[in-house]
Amino acid sequence: MGRPPKPTKLHVLTGTGKKNPQRLKNRGAEPEVEEGVGQPPEWLPEYAMAEWHRCAEHPVIGQLLRANHRTSFEHYCLLYHRFVLDAKGVEVMKASDRQSFHSLCMQLGFTPASQARVSMPAEKKPESVWDKIASR
Repeated sequence: MGRPPKPTKLHVLTGTGKKNPQRLKNRGAEPEVEEGVGQPPEWLPEYAMAEWHRCAEHPVIGQLLRANHRTSFEHYCLLYHRFVLDAKGVEVMKASDRQSFHSLCMQLGFTPASQARVSMPAEKKPESVWDKIASR
């Protein structure tokens, strides 16, 4: 089974949509998803709440998270809380929870291996008069 297709927003964010417009040609049926994951639920424990704010307010990660990621992101934050408790020796994290945590890190683009597939476009400099003439 091949890798799932990148969402259109990710193509736009990384600039691949402009480099190869054919990739986005038949994407009309893709749903528009609200930006951001919103405010964290009040019931999140201490370390989960801190991780929510760290990621959601991060200049790069915050741009990638969307409303449809909310449930997975909540799950990630809860597992992060348990990961910290395990590291402090307070609670032992089960192997299945560690695997779920790693899987969510990969899916959300939080690991070095998954970050290789996500890049931010360079800031675009203003187009000069000569650039406009050359593009005609």
